[in-house]
Amino acid sequence: METTIRKVNPARLAWGTFDHTKSDYVNEGDIPASYSGDCIAMGQPVRKPFRMDGEMWVTIALSNKEARAYRLCPLRIFKGTTTTYRDKTGTAERAEEARNDPNGFYDRMIVKHGGQEFVLCGPEMQIVAGAHEDIPAPQVQLALF
Repeated sequence: METTIRKVNPARLAWGTFDHTKSDYVNEGDIPASYSGDCIAMGQPVRKPFRMDGEMWVTIALSNKEARAYRLCPLRIFKGTTTTYRDKTGTAERAEEARNDPNGFYDRMIVKHGGQEFVLCGPEMQIVAGAHEDIPAPQVQLALF
């Protein structure tokens, strides 16, 4: 399957800046904030998913101009064979199969978020800055006086 490309408001892809006093990023878009490729590889819960078209998604790759993400499906309603990161990368042969999976490397992997299990469902979505108005940019309250 081909990767679907989705245009979103550029503010959703903002990297933000690190605030040392807060030990956290500020003005970070919801898509980079959900990056969880490292968590998945380490068997840790994924970061807060972002919403798109009423569904939850998790980012697995980021660059300066785009992100790649997978839709989260609750395990209890997933109809298919699941796998784990460890299973997909346990041998060189399986890792090569995963890299060539038509639905993407992370397709069908079980992950955890908020104490629940989910399945990453491919194919992956490529997200780029554009004019699509799926979710408006975060609004900034201007001073009244």
